[in-house]
Amino acid sequence: EVEAPGPVHGCASIRFGSGTVVLPLTDVCRPGDLTERLRSRGMPCRGFVLGQRVRSLVAAACYPHALSRGLEGLITALDRTRGRVNVNFGSRDPDGSGLPLRVTLLLTDVCAAEEFERRLMAKRLSSGGFFVGEAVRSLVYLPLQASRPLTFGAEGVVAMLDVQQRRVLVHFVGEETLQVLVRSQDICLLEDFEARAEERRTVLAGLMPGDRVRSLVSCQDWVPRALSLGD
Repeated sequence: EVEAPGPVHGCASIRFGSGTVVLPLTDVCRPGDLTERLRSRGMPCRGFVLGQRVRSLVAAACYPHALSRGLEGLITALDRTRGRVNVNFGSRDPDGSGLPLRVTLLLTDVCAAEEFERRLMAKRLSSGGFFVGEAVRSLVYLPLQASRPLTFGAEGVVAMLDVQQRRVLVHFVGEETLQVLVRSQDICLLEDFEARAEERRTVLAGLMPGDRVRSLVSCQDWVPRALSLGD
């Protein structure tokens, strides 16, 4: 039974037996409309059909376990009105005895299992090469940070993306937390670090960001002080 309007537009507080839950109005119907509504939910929608195997293009903290990017599941319902899909990703336990992960996602957040690699690459390119929550490593050395220097090779986690400006806010782990807004080209995925580091070594004639060096020249016009031979 409908008890009251929900806390946001388009939802309602509904009592099922002894419990009450807030649901979108698109997820409920009058008793006489149940068969027709279920039939319409099973119709193809934007290339997806009921019972199709799909893979997630997003990662999120969920219950009973986290939803990881690439996880495969089965479509159990399609919401044609709001462009959403219910997916059962099953249990994480090898024997299937644990609670299954059931998630409602946007249709743009899933894809057919066979299209995953292509869709993931397209999504990565559109987001500047990284996803929020991904582990990355620094390709630069920045000594002027508030709590400690950002060292070359430091590991962190992507916290926010500025795709338009090609910048990434990264939370770097360590004894003191460090959040730095860096350029997209100044970080890389963990698995790409060795290759990217070698590229930098080649460009810098064998040196690496953060290496200590001494000057072989002098310049009296530098600010804030002159550069001396041997500095």
